[in-house]
Amino acid sequence: MLNWRRDPGYELRMMHYEQRKMQHELRMKQLKSEIEQIKSDSEQIEKDCEQIKKETEQLRRENARQK
Repeated sequence: MLNWRRDPGYELRMMHYEQRKMQHELRMKQLKSEIEQIKSDSEQIEKDCEQIKKETEQLRRENARQK
């Protein structure tokens, strides 16, 4: 006969582990979403910068013609 006793804290530890695991997965999803948003924002900023550079160059040329 085995001398086995039920660990009363095991189920509680497993429940806490599963909760932490779910929280971790949720946080990872949030971070991935934030990363995608930052990438999108960064791309938009780069496009805006290129547009500003083009507009600035055009204004310089117009100014040079007027002088």
